[in-house]
Amino acid sequence: MPSGFERQVLLFHVQATSAPKGAPILSLKQIAEIVYEEWKAGRAVTRLEELEAEDLDTEKLDAARKRPNNAVYIQEMAIGPRGCEILLTLGDAGESDPAIVNFKDKGIRYVRKGANGGVGFSAHLAFSFSPSAPPAQYRGVLERMPGLGRNVILNYINRIVRNHTKGQGEYRFVEATTGKDRAYRPRLTTAAAPSRALKSALQTGRLAEVTLIQRTKLEDEIDQNARFKVEEKRLKVSAEDVPPGEAGRLKWLNELKTWAKKRKYEEVQIRLRPQDGGSYLSSRFSTEIADAADAIYSRHEHMDFVSEVAQCHEKAVDVIVENLKTMLKQDSQWK
Repeated sequence: MPSGFERQVLLFHVQATSAPKGAPILSLKQIAEIVYEEWKAGRAVTRLEELEAEDLDTEKLDAARKRPNNAVYIQEMAIGPRGCEILLTLGDAGESDPAIVNFKDKGIRYVRKGANGGVGFSAHLAFSFSPSAPPAQYRGVLERMPGLGRNVILNYINRIVRNHTKGQGEYRFVEATTGKDRAYRPRLTTAAAPSRALKSALQTGRLAEVTLIQRTKLEDEIDQNARFKVEEKRLKVSAEDVPPGEAGRLKWLNELKTWAKKRKYEEVQIRLRPQDGGSYLSSRFSTEIADAADAIYSRHEHMDFVSEVAQCHEKAVDVIVENLKTMLKQDSQWK
């Protein structure tokens, strides 16, 4: 359970893209305006399993939907000229009833969820509308709360955008290679911002394992007559001849990323062993990202509160919002 007097914050980048390749790319502000419109219209509520299972087949997704009821939705959202702030809420009936212990008489009081209730968690999210290099890449900061991780929230935003644009004539383009008029879908992808632990391990530790991953575009692996299907392909790459030091390793990883992208691999996953022999550190990044240094690390920052802060809110908490906006502005946080 989250502490009432402190929070962890994830720093990451989002990149505005579109599918299929070659389609127009919206700005983050335009995507935020779509989300805002859908929220105001009451069309921004979905289930956690559907966000966690975006890539599952129909049978697995149907099974996921049979789990206890829950809902993910926007509680509050504000858009300004320089960025936006979103308060997201998760209500989960699958969580156990909260218990309150009386320290004096050792009594326990349970808070019952009821027929239409779930244990609630809220997470504050903030984006800057100022793109950093490469173009269409933006800073984001997320309050870490159970069930509301970065991937779930990005899937949630992309689902809202997909539902909004589906069947609308303004989201069409003429494909350059075929001349066909096609629909397109704006979306956000994500990459983590650097952490000091992984940065140190990349400088002085051992690059123990590198794996390329492909989950889509598996046409060469599909046999229409087979009674099975390939969901993922992995290629393990030798790291024996990787140059020493952070700069040499990043250059090698960027060259590998380019090679992998040409061969339809979508992610690069690495495992590092720190010089002091501690636990392995792992990270993965998309082959679409411009620079591996922007993606292979994951940075968390800390917030402390003088007064206790609840785990679920009806309104955005000013002290959290101001902290997130400050983190977005501080360039030193992103180096």
